[in-house]
Parts: sequence; C-alpha cells; structure tokens
Amino acid sequence: MLDFQITVFKDEDFEDLVSMGYVLCADCIKSELRSILRETLEKEK
Repeated sequence: MLDFQITVFKDEDFEDLVSMGYVLCADCIKSELRSILRETLEKEK
C-alpha cells in the first residue's frame, strides 16, 4: 500500500514553499503519481 501525504498550507507559507520548489501543480502531482503507480505495478509483475 502506497502512502501519500497531502498537506494544506496557510497562504503566507505558500509563497515561500513555491519559491523553494516544494509546491507542485495538480498536473505535476498527477503525472508523478501515475509514474510511481506504473513503476509499482511493473515491479509486481
């Protein structure tokens, strides 16, 4: 079972995290999850 953690930030924290590269857009997260799931499924075969 894969464990994903989603954290909600206060607005003032958000800008700092974006500038540090910690915040990903939804599409980036979706494609990242897809590649993780694909790798996991291939290992199971």
